[in-house]
Amino acid sequence: LEISLKQLKDKSTGHIVELSKRDDVINRLKLQRYTLNVEVIALKSQLEALKTRPTPAAKGAAAKSNVVSAMRHWIPQRSYR
Repeated sequence: LEISLKQLKDKSTGHIVELSKRDDVINRLKLQRYTLNVEVIALKSQLEALKTRPTPAAKGAAAKSNVVSAMRHWIPQRSYR
């Protein structure tokens, strides 16, 4: 009976150690998932910023428009296009 009891204690101790190892793996994976989720959110925000950024052609047109406006402001008697 004593030998059986010792074997059961050893077996349950082995199970506890195995469960502890699995918990460690699970916690590491949860942390990794959280980190990846943060990276995904950051990348999505960068993508949205790039989508809303004006194209080079639009930038050029806006810059030309600003120059023309400044010229009209300082020299209103001429027409600049």
